[in-house]
Formats: sequence, C-alpha cells, structure tokens
Amino acid sequence: MEWIVLHLAGRTVSFRMFASTCRHPFRVCAVLLTGLLTCSCRTVAPPGPVAAYTASGDESALYFPVFLIEGNNAAHNRIGKPSVRYVSAGTQAYVDPDRPVIYWQRQSFTTARDTYTNEIYRVHFEKVPLRWHLTGGRNVGLLVIATFNSKSQPVLITSVHTCGCFLAVVPTSFLPADARPADWDVDACEVYGETLPGLIDFDGSFDSSLRPVLTVRPEIHRVRDLSIGDVTPHASLIQMETRPMSELERLPLAESDATSSFFYTHGRRQGYVKNSKKPFEMLLMGWWVGDLYIGRDKAFGPAAETGTRFYTSTKFWQRKASDLWNFNQCLEYYGWNL
Repeated sequence: MEWIVLHLAGRTVSFRMFASTCRHPFRVCAVLLTGLLTCSCRTVAPPGPVAAYTASGDESALYFPVFLIEGNNAAHNRIGKPSVRYVSAGTQAYVDPDRPVIYWQRQSFTTARDTYTNEIYRVHFEKVPLRWHLTGGRNVGLLVIATFNSKSQPVLITSVHTCGCFLAVVPTSFLPADARPADWDVDACEVYGETLPGLIDFDGSFDSSLRPVLTVRPEIHRVRDLSIGDVTPHASLIQMETRPMSELERLPLAESDATSSFFYTHGRRQGYVKNSKKPFEMLLMGWWVGDLYIGRDKAFGPAAETGTRFYTSTKFWQRKASDLWNFNQCLEYYGWNL
C-alpha cells in the first residue's frame, strides 16, 4: 500500500495515505495526528531471544521459508496455530502461540514471457499489542510468496501482511532485468520504513536447500530483512507443522466433532479473519481510505469466492488492479513486467 514515513522524536513511523494527501491540508493534519497518536515504530522494545521457525516433511511444497522471530519469549511474537472455539456469541477465532503451523497453497499463471508458479505460505501470530501501534489487533498474519519460472528457478520473493499491508516484492537474479520496474534499485528496496535487499543473487545456480530467511520484528511483525541461506541459522530451531491452506476454512472446534472457518463466511465481514479488529486503523484511517475494515486480516483467494478483495493499495479506485490474488495484474500495476 502507499504509505508515508515520518520521523517523530527520533523514531520512524509508517502509515498509509493517499498519494494526493499532501495537496490537502485537512488530510495532512489528520495524517500528522495519526502519527503522533499511534507510533507503529521501527524502534520497539528490545527483541529478546531469536528463534528460527522452519518447516519440512511436505515434499509437495517446494520452498518453505524460514522465519527468524525476534522476541520469541513473548507469546504474541511466536508463530502459532489458527484455531476456533465456542463462545456465548457463537464461534471465536484465536491463535495458539504454542503450536506453530505454516499453511501453503500453489497458484499458476501464464504471461507473454513465461509460465510461473507461486508457492504461497501463510503464518499467524496471536496479536500486535495495542500499546500505541497503529496496526494493533488480534490474529494477525504474514504471507510469503515464492514465484518460480518454467525452469523451476525462483524469480521473486514477495511478503505482505494478511491485511494487504506492507507489500514487498524482491526480485532474484533469475528474473530478467527488463522485467523489473524501470526505476528499480538493485541495492535496496524501501518498504514503508524498512529496508530490504533490492536483489537476491543466486550466482547462476539454484540450491533448494537455501531457503528464504525472513527476519521479523517483535510486536509489529514487520519483515525487516530478507536473505537466502541455510535452514539452520544460528538461533533456536522450532519446527512448524505444515498444512494445506484450505484447512483454514475447516478448523476443528474444541471438544466437538464439528469444524468452523477461521474467516467469517457470510455478511458484511465475509472473508475477514474472525476477531481481527484493528481499532486504531479503523478510527484514524478508515474514513479517508473509504474502508472501515482497513487493516483487518483476510482470506487470500478470488474475491468472488472469499467475499473480500485482497487489495494492496489504499486508492479505492485501484482495489481491483492491486488485488494480489490476481498476481500478475497486481505486479503490472506496480510496474513489473513478468
């Protein structure tokens, strides 16, 4: 999404806004107030111990990423298991921080240049604490998409929060240079206050044991670094269970033989993660973005089936063009030419 980055009291604060905001004084005041009240900052509490979350054992999936999770001693920083339970009002979704699970699915598409395969991976955390973080809320998640060409070489590593925020597309040396946006910087990729590499260099050969390694900040769960490396980095290793993405739609209910979806299945909230409220984003951004559900985590799939569009731009007239499920269309919107 489009964001503006402010530096307040020596800290970097990132939040969404329209590209035209600076031409409207009222919007500028609202954005400044948002930044002052909701410091979703790069500078957070000391990270604490680091754990490497890895996955293996499912040979049908090509390229499970590794997550280096900072501050793993806190429950809300641990990758968990999306779960559902009965409450008085019906069913409630939550993330169990003591049972790490990674979900995956495959998507293929063809362009004039080649046929590609997306290996899509999804993990969830218990919450982003509300303590003045703009993105504070429960059941938050991350998507990682590894895009392979017809030669089974990875050409892109994409990460995004499961609300559609903080989209980062990083090319590899297997992607032709003319497929990158015209102004692409191969030295650095600025992602709303974070700096990722502008290019992943495989030096001519692909070794599938060298997985994408994403370093995730504590509390706000921002991806602050991306590299390719051995799956056993210098950190405590935690094994994630691997499950197909479709299981998120039929999670077992505790003490019952029934199942329930991690997402709302009907009504105005169809396609959104249950109990994924983002109060600061709704109050401070929903009115000018034109979406009172802004920031809520959602299902990843065709909008006609999920009930909600996985848009990555806050320009309401570009929601269809920036829908990441329509992967090539979305990348074309941002200047890529696969």
